[in-house]
Amino acid sequence: MNFSTVTSARTVSPFVTAALSKGVSAAQSAYAISRDQKASLASDGTATTSATNSVTVQISPQALAASNPTGSTAVTYYGQFFPARAGYRSDALAMAVGSPGAESSSAGKDSKTVATDARASMDKIYADMKSSGKPFNINSNEGEDWNALMGNLDRRSLNAVVTNSGGLFSKDEQMIAQSVMTQQMALASGSYAGPTRLASKYVDITGADPAAYQRNMMKFLDQVSPDEKASGNWVITRAGTELLYHQISSEEGRPVDRSGDSSDPLVQKMIAAMKKANADHKMHGGRIDNSADLAASPVFSDPAYVDVLKDIAVRQASIGNSPTQTPSAIPAQI
Repeated sequence: MNFSTVTSARTVSPFVTAALSKGVSAAQSAYAISRDQKASLASDGTATTSATNSVTVQISPQALAASNPTGSTAVTYYGQFFPARAGYRSDALAMAVGSPGAESSSAGKDSKTVATDARASMDKIYADMKSSGKPFNINSNEGEDWNALMGNLDRRSLNAVVTNSGGLFSKDEQMIAQSVMTQQMALASGSYAGPTRLASKYVDITGADPAAYQRNMMKFLDQVSPDEKASGNWVITRAGTELLYHQISSEEGRPVDRSGDSSDPLVQKMIAAMKKANADHKMHGGRIDNSADLAASPVFSDPAYVDVLKDIAVRQASIGNSPTQTPSAIPAQI
């Protein structure tokens, strides 16, 4: 895929260490936003909305960013960073930046149905693209086909793809969904991720403050669905953000605000494991995709922390997201 991102020299694996770095690299649903309600993006990057009396109001990108956009405003501002193939929309991907727990494609559904519906949605898009004479292209410019494929999936549905719920999704699909989810978290937290040509339109509301960035990540992760919080990826990332926030604050001589600390027992167990591994110089630098990767991590070399893995497995099973076999590639029908 021809897609560029603005990254930091400290960029690391999206599964484990999106939490452990200021710079998160992300390669690069549909909410019912009517066309007359949805703001349009002007060529200079400003958003314009029309009131009923036809007075046009100009809203700068800085004002949009500072307002912590949600709803249709988030679609307007963040949507530009998820370009999709002509004829397709990526509103749900943008919506989740400001409201990661919002549900549209997954609303009112159990975890199994969320997965089967996501599979059906993607299969239809594959078929529609193929019938148009322009099949899905995993190497599409700026990830336009990625965003078109996933564009009507809310974050809970994306999580079903990433975790391969029901064994329904390919490795490529999991990778695409994870890239989108990482991009959402980066944009919400204060680190640009998206096409290089649009980097100037992004406003970092943290002022390049790494501690503020970690705090934003903590807040974002606390808002996601219970399904996502059942994943090992969420537990280790949420733990990493909190640990790094404390470390940065202490190193810079700032008071550590513990009001945002997680009350999740697995997160606190994970933080303890990370602290011990760090003290033993055993921090894990590889990718964490599943429970087997977690078990192989030096973080858990101490038998005292084996129960963390067991607890994660129990939580995953409670929502029907136990590890499953993964198809090796995108389904042949595309």
